[in-house]
Amino acid sequence: MRDFYSLNLVLNFAVILFGIGMCGFLTRPLNIIFFLISNELGLLSFIFMFVSLGQFYVDLSGQLFVLVLLVISAIETALVLVLYISLVSITGERQTYLFDIVGNS
Repeated sequence: MRDFYSLNLVLNFAVILFGIGMCGFLTRPLNIIFFLISNELGLLSFIFMFVSLGQFYVDLSGQLFVLVLLVISAIETALVLVLYISLVSITGERQTYLFDIVGNS
């Protein structure tokens, strides 16, 4: 469906999603999980953008690039969760603050 109005709507949604993710990323997130969610929102906005542009221009390269981004996102999430679980097991605290970890290194 090559409707410019729907493309504009999806791209505006992607920009708003990216803005929310960057606001969460730049407002000095203290919690590791909040940092991860903000990062994923920014990546999700790019995914929406590539899928909508690929659909609008009837090109499969956008959808193929989205698959690569989803694999990278899944690997990143798995690594951060493994690090979070290991930090919880080492420190014994569930509330792990990002800048306390970085500052004590």
